[in-house]
Parts: sequence; structure tokens; C-alpha cells
Amino acid sequence: MVSKREKVVLAIFIILLLMLITIPLIIASRSGGETNVFGGFLFNPLDSHSYISKMRQGFQGSWTFKLAYTLEPADGAFINIFYLFLGHIARWFSLPLVFTFHLFRLLFSALMFWVLFTFTAKIFSNKTWRWTAFVLASIGSGLGWLGIPFDLVASDLWVAEMFPFLSANTNAHFPIALALQLWILMPRENEHITWSKGIKLSLAIFILTIISPFGIVLILAVKIGLLILRWLRKTDWQIILKEVIIIGLFSGPLLIYYLWISRDHPVLSIWSSQNLTFSPPPWDLIISLSPALIIAFFAVKKFWRTDRKEVQTLLVWMIVCILLVYIPFSLQRRFLQGLFIPISLLAIFGFEAWFEKSPKYKKVSLMLLFFLVVPTNLLLLLTALFGVQRHAPEFYLSRDEQVAMVWINENVSVEAHFLASADIGSYIPSISQVFVYYGHPFETIDAENKLQLLEDFYSGKISDPESWLEQSDIEYIFYGPKEQSIGQLSKMLPIMEIYRSGDVSIFQVIDE
Repeated sequence: MVSKREKVVLAIFIILLLMLITIPLIIASRSGGETNVFGGFLFNPLDSHSYISKMRQGFQGSWTFKLAYTLEPADGAFINIFYLFLGHIARWFSLPLVFTFHLFRLLFSALMFWVLFTFTAKIFSNKTWRWTAFVLASIGSGLGWLGIPFDLVASDLWVAEMFPFLSANTNAHFPIALALQLWILMPRENEHITWSKGIKLSLAIFILTIISPFGIVLILAVKIGLLILRWLRKTDWQIILKEVIIIGLFSGPLLIYYLWISRDHPVLSIWSSQNLTFSPPPWDLIISLSPALIIAFFAVKKFWRTDRKEVQTLLVWMIVCILLVYIPFSLQRRFLQGLFIPISLLAIFGFEAWFEKSPKYKKVSLMLLFFLVVPTNLLLLLTALFGVQRHAPEFYLSRDEQVAMVWINENVSVEAHFLASADIGSYIPSISQVFVYYGHPFETIDAENKLQLLEDFYSGKISDPESWLEQSDIEYIFYGPKEQSIGQLSKMLPIMEIYRSGDVSIFQVIDE
């Protein structure tokens, strides 16, 4: 039973954790000086700008999604509804998009940590072990920090969906997806499905399917694993079967629609085919999840035959997840979502059992564990602050570039076609209501070829640039410091300067 005092302590812990996450952003926003403007993101800025571009489409009133980082014409589709919805919220309340993104990221992160504690409390009745497990799952990571001096970038340095702390730093949909996953898998004393419980479960399943299709597939796989385990042991398997049926009914239609879009949509199918997110090699995963993973495997060996249903859930969750990430599938890494949670809880569950009989080295062992699992996240925060100090281009725009993009948003028609360098192309759709020729390695169709072509254009290597502009359906050209570093525009191009501020110009392509 969790006391009121414990809940107050939990609330304070979550607030402090969110402050730790937010302070680097505040520092970054105040560090631009007179010549630079903070782009709004320190962790995975490339994808973050993509999320804002999706929100911008919702802000404009759309409930269907189009790729803003490519110029191929196509109808919108009912995907990425989560970020479209956040865009609608921003419009309803007249909120800036980046502010709305971070607001919901923090709110959903707070919810994630609260549900994680509730989940942990269902497993650990002892207060000390409950908090130890919760803190490990919340702020822990792997041994990736040890590889940094050797230029080894392990997955715990960048696969955010695997860890609650990194998820809270990265975007808004990872935390809410993890919160829903935890709630659906939550151990309950009374597993019987009442009408009230069934409605809540169905709603959670439906929302999770919208936000994270791979998250619901992972949940379904875990439930099927539990169903098989309980059927083999002849214990309450009928209840799990009902849950599997409910998951199938309330996620199946959406999953079928997503599959159809990914295969038959003229543009999104190509995006899907080039959106390759393979899992890290096993040695990388072991480094990224250890030492908690090593301890958890000992716990699996010790408690595999346990009758405690909550521990069975952790065991099956960890094993099913590890199996799924190595099936031959181009998006296999998506199944890493939340993997550190069952691993860290199993590790502490193992500690609890071992030190109950021999508590001699308990404090030393736990201190060593936390000494090993905290540095990766601290280094990520420090690395981000170092990037802020040197005004890293992935974090900052020049003030002229930012002002030009605001001008585009206010003066150029919606979904106009722009050409810009790769760096600027990643920003433009998040600040302006236009589409770009290239801006994202996955969300730009035929990305590698287009990146080469745009560099050839700016450097004057295309033999017939006028025809190329027409064939590529480009209407405007962004020309600032980053484009100038590639090359000088030919004076013979059929273009007219329509905007200039400082060292940034915008040209309109003239039809001849």
C-alpha cells in the first residue's frame, strides 16, 4: 500500500526530474546571443522538427498527414494523428507549436513516471525496494558511457524509446505510449474483466494504437506469451485470452489501415520502404542494457517457475521484446520500446531475493549498480550543454535564417515548394507552412539521390539547372550562409529575388 506521504515524495521527485530535463532547454534558449536563435530541441532535433511540421499541418486545420519533406504530390492519410491533434490544440488555445510540444512532453512524462511508480508498487511491497526499482527504471541506462573514449556509440546513447529518462527528453509520444503500455500491463489483484474495466482497457488500446502501433503489437505479443505460459501451467489462461481478443478487436482495424497505407499509398509506401530502423547488434544491446540486463538474466533463471503473476509479466515482457527485436523486419528496432523497464524491475527483484538471506553487501552492491547506470544520461545532458555553448548548427539557426522562415510562413502560399540545403530543409516545414525538396533522410522520398542533386545544383554541377528546377517542381529557392557554403547560384537562372535580410535571400522561380 502506497501512503499519502509517499505520493507527495513521488510528486516532488517527478517535478525535480522534469526540472533537470528542462533546465538545459532554458539555458539553450537564452544562449543564442544577437546572431543565433535556438531551434527548440537538444535531443534528436532532426526528428523533432519533423514532429513540429506534423503539428503545423494540424494547426492549419488538417486531420490528414502529408509528407512535408518531399515534393511528390499525394493525398493525405489518417496517420500521425497524435501530432496533428497537438497542432489542433495549439490552434484552439493560440499556443506556439514548439511550446505546445514541450508542454505535452512534460505532462506525459510526469504521467509516465507516475504510472511507472504505480506499476512498480504492484510488484514490490517493501518500500525500500519499491523506490530502488522505480529510481533505477526512471533514471538508469546502460554502459554506453564506457565506450565514448573509444568512439563507440552504443544504443543507450540514442535509442530513446528504450529508456524512460531518454523518452522524457526526446518527444511527446514516447512517454504517453510507455504510460499506456504500463497501464495495460499493470498487475491487478482482481484480473476479472468487468464492463467498466473492459471499456477503460479498450480505450487505452485504441489510443495506444493511434500513438504507437508497434507499442500495441508489443503488448499483444506479451499477452500471447502470458497466455501460452498460463495455458501450459493451467492457471487462469481464460482471462488473458479475453484480453488478447479485446486487444485484437480494438487495435486490429487501425493496424490493418496502417499496413494498407504503408503498402499502397503512392508516396507513404515509398517512405515506409526506406524508413529502415534495424535493431542494434546483440553485443551493443548487452552493453546498452547492462549491468541491469545481466542481473535480470540471473533473476529469470531463479524465478522462471514462479507463480507470482506480476513477475511472470516482467519475465515474458523482457523475453518477448528481445525476441521481437531480432525478427527479420525493417522496423524491428521499434519493439525496443520500454525494454529497460522490465529489465530494471527484474534486476531489483533479484536483488531483493538475494539480499533477503545475505544482506552483507547490499548497500555496496546497490551503490555500484547506480554508479554504473547513471553516467550515460548525465553525459548526454552535458554533451547537449556543450553543443549549446558552441552554438551547434543542429541546435541553432542564424537570426537571419529564422526571420526569413517566419517571412515565408506569412507571405508564401501553403504547401509551396522550396529548395534549400539539408540543414535548412529540416527546419523550414517546422517554422513555415511549405514543403521542401529535401529535409529528412527518411521522410524525403529518394533521399540520398535528392541530397546529391541539391548539392550539385547549389555548386553549379547540374548541366541544365533550368530544366532541373522545372522537372523537380521547385517554386522557391532559399539561399543563406549554408547554401552559400555549397556554391554560388548562377546568374543565368530564371529566378527573381523576392526577399532579402542580412545574408539570406529567397528567390522565386519564374515560369518561362
